[in-house]
Amino acid sequence: MLVQFLCKSLCFIFTCAHGAKILAVLPVPSPCHAIFNHVLVEALADRGHDLIVFSGREAKNRPHLRYVHLNGSFSNDETVSFESVGTFGPFGNVQFVFGTVYNTCKVQLEAHGMKELLRLEESFDLIIYESVGFDCFLGVLHKFRGTATVGISAHGLSHWNFDALKLWTPPAAYPLEFLPVPSAMSFLQRLHNWLLTQIVRLNFWLVHTPRHQVLAEEHFGPLPPIRSLEKFNLFLSNSGPVGLDPGRFLPPAVKEVGCIQCSNGKQLRRKYLEFLEEMESFIFMSFGSNIKSSSLPNETIQSILQTFGELDIKVIWKFESESVPDKPANVMIDKWVPQQDILAHPKLCLFITHGGRLSVQEALFHGVPILAIPFYSDQHLNGQGVVDKGVGVKLSVADLGKRKFGQAIAHMLENKSFSTQAKEMSSIAKDQPESALERAVFWTEYAIRHKGAEHLQLAWQNENWYKLYSLDVAAALAVVSVLIIYLLFKINYRK
Repeated sequence: MLVQFLCKSLCFIFTCAHGAKILAVLPVPSPCHAIFNHVLVEALADRGHDLIVFSGREAKNRPHLRYVHLNGSFSNDETVSFESVGTFGPFGNVQFVFGTVYNTCKVQLEAHGMKELLRLEESFDLIIYESVGFDCFLGVLHKFRGTATVGISAHGLSHWNFDALKLWTPPAAYPLEFLPVPSAMSFLQRLHNWLLTQIVRLNFWLVHTPRHQVLAEEHFGPLPPIRSLEKFNLFLSNSGPVGLDPGRFLPPAVKEVGCIQCSNGKQLRRKYLEFLEEMESFIFMSFGSNIKSSSLPNETIQSILQTFGELDIKVIWKFESESVPDKPANVMIDKWVPQQDILAHPKLCLFITHGGRLSVQEALFHGVPILAIPFYSDQHLNGQGVVDKGVGVKLSVADLGKRKFGQAIAHMLENKSFSTQAKEMSSIAKDQPESALERAVFWTEYAIRHKGAEHLQLAWQNENWYKLYSLDVAAALAVVSVLIIYLLFKINYRK
């Protein structure tokens, strides 16, 4: 143990003494993406690397780390409407996500922070680039071409990344994130998934990519096709921990570092401890940072409060207003809640969530059962995963505040199998040789030490699609076969 400690200490000192210069472009303005991304860049800064980070979220500078804000949000008030988004079908969900990304890109490219990014002339040892559909920023990789690049995605492995990473994701085995179907799909579900997958691919190549090509060239000048710029020496995906996502065949340069934001939690502040005093268990409800509970229709809020008021346990609700009329005594509201500290509390018996990837990860990390109420994007598939794994129940937005909502809570409080399975998932998630953050930092520094680590690339990484699937070989064989048949026919005909 002493030798291992000394080795780690010497490695740390060596790394700090030879810190790299890193440029990070992390444009997604969603707070949950920033939580994941900022954990990594701040860990690298703590290791002595010097970073300049162009981020969609504001953050405080610290030693070795300077943030530059790329102004822009998913909407003017940074909320997503319950009334509209929660009722979208899969195709409407796709349109909403693609449209939101495009509109946000337009705003960010006009930001003051973007002008600073365009003026940068210094060289860097590494670029960290967030690859979640904000392809208007791919001009950065052209501007600093030749620099080793690490891709990162808080969204996990998704349709945004499949082609660039040469991932094999047959629709028969992998549901698209917009479609809430189980991993073991029926024939009709596989048909639905295949059709939606083709629609998304067509949208991606024929609509999304050309629009972002135009946006990028308006600010970076003439560019090659932007899809050709999306090349990463290493890719860090927020997938996992083990057991959360379906297994995949992953290239050597793709590393799963899911749950790097997960921590053991700290003691709750006094106001929470006093509220929970003498209670054996409690419920926590939060719909994340983009969707705000205060934007719910008033009648839905009152129905939820009535449901909570009929429970014999207490509830902490992340609610973005100072007060709520007719709030029962067993309900505490707070505009900002330390989610991980709440999830880590031993008295917590149920987490009611929108099903965001980070929230599901953190709940399973801490072994907490989940009542998922998805709204958009991958939340539907995450919610279905909660059901498939036996750790919870999924409802629709339309069920909020209605009888079905109360019945689901009662069912989960009475049925201890959800808690048992959640604890089993937590045990699996934590059974790793190192933390996800340690793994992410190691591979990032690995890419720096080995100048991009080209040896991790697939043998066919840069092959054209027709070569990859041997279509040129198949075409040549077909032509030869046709010629042979034709010649044989001619010879027989002359006889």
